[in-house]
Amino acid sequence: MNGAYAIEEELNMILRKSLFTKWRNSVQLDTKANGFLHRHLISSAFNKWKLKSKSTNRQRYFQDLIVSRYFQNWVLQLKLSSFLKKKNDQQAKVIFSKWKERQAVLSTLVSKSTKFHDTKLQQAVIDKWNSELVNVQHLENRADDFFKRRFLVNKWESKILELDDSIVVKHLPDEIATRLTFTIWKQKFFIHLEDKLQWRIDQLDSTYSNHLRKSRILDLWRSKLQTVKNLDSVMLVPQAQYAKSKLEFWVLKTEYSKQLMDTALRWESTNITSKFLRIWFERLQVAHLLEDTAEDFEVESNFKLARDILRKWSMHYTKNTKRHQQLCADHIAKKKLEKFRSIFELWVYKSKEVEANTTVYSNGSPLSKKGQVTRQLTTPQKRISPLRGSSTPVSKGPSPIKFQETTQRLKDQKMSALRERLGRARGASPPMKLTPVKLDFKKPTTTTTTTAPILGPPSPPHFNVSDIATAKSSGRIRPMMFPVDGISHYSPMDKSKLRARNPT
Repeated sequence: MNGAYAIEEELNMILRKSLFTKWRNSVQLDTKANGFLHRHLISSAFNKWKLKSKSTNRQRYFQDLIVSRYFQNWVLQLKLSSFLKKKNDQQAKVIFSKWKERQAVLSTLVSKSTKFHDTKLQQAVIDKWNSELVNVQHLENRADDFFKRRFLVNKWESKILELDDSIVVKHLPDEIATRLTFTIWKQKFFIHLEDKLQWRIDQLDSTYSNHLRKSRILDLWRSKLQTVKNLDSVMLVPQAQYAKSKLEFWVLKTEYSKQLMDTALRWESTNITSKFLRIWFERLQVAHLLEDTAEDFEVESNFKLARDILRKWSMHYTKNTKRHQQLCADHIAKKKLEKFRSIFELWVYKSKEVEANTTVYSNGSPLSKKGQVTRQLTTPQKRISPLRGSSTPVSKGPSPIKFQETTQRLKDQKMSALRERLGRARGASPPMKLTPVKLDFKKPTTTTTTTAPILGPPSPPHFNVSDIATAKSSGRIRPMMFPVDGISHYSPMDKSKLRARNPT
């Protein structure tokens, strides 16, 4: 028994020794694996930190580049704005000078327009008064027809009341009330039915869910109880045999794990190199992509900046330069048109003067023509109105006669100014004639003698003093009065005209 016990003790010691060696080897392998994993994690973290620092440096460089480009563009924009401001100031000075000249012309036109507005306003007041007079007459006619209309309306109301009494509605209110009551009852019935069905559905859901939950809990408890019974029914093997089988299985497992560790180390070495190359290639692609993106962003930002500058320049050019050019062209065309109009008006005025001066008799004779006498009168004539009181109110504005006199005076001043200004103008010298002068070699006849007409001013007329005295006494000649010392007396007035103008 002692020998068997010693052999068994020796076997146990051998097993313990082998177990300890296996445990020590496994601990060494674990420490090596942990050290390798720690070094791998540190190297990967350092590589990630290095790549991240490179990316941050590159991003910071791109940001600094963008800021520098922004400040350069800002400086260029400031220079452009200052240049445009100077140009706008120059254009504003030119426009202000043109506007000042135009304002001087418009001031004269405003004075004329106010006078014209006053005359039109007087005419509008008279037209309004006439229209109100017509409306009053129309209202008087309507007042006459009011009593007739009232009588007919009373007759119509009495007839309608008789027709209402003749019409009788039967059974209509009862049917309407019945239908309304039925609809209200139907709505309440359906509402009560829906509430009742909803309560039953909620109760059915709660009872069914409780039964299902209880059945599932009982099935789970039954399966656990069956598992415990199966474990209790299994018989235990001897401890030594069980430990031996476990140790053998552990030895096989450790050997297999060692083989796997060797293959894992070999695969890890190859995988690390391939992974490093793949990561490097991916980082290289990302760097190229970032460079392309930065170039595209720079090109796009430059394009946007150039487009904005071009748009602003085009807007300023269209708003200021083109508009000012168009205004200048319109102003020049208007000035040319005014010049042509003034020349044409001066020509018409001169033609009228020539036509007035070229009459049958001489212009210096006051007895030449009745129309000539009327043209010499600067004060317009007015019809003689009967001596009666006027119902219309007398206007306090300027009279049409004074307005006509002022218009005539302004027109004469304008014509005299045009004569002085256009008289100083010099035209281009006429071109020289290149055609030779045709000579007449005809012999003069003895029977007819042609003499050239004598060109010169007409001879002054000769008047008889007695004829002039007779014309003055009969009232055919009226003296003309000219203003002296600011007193405007143009021509004498008849007593009939004075009575018509001042009826009181």
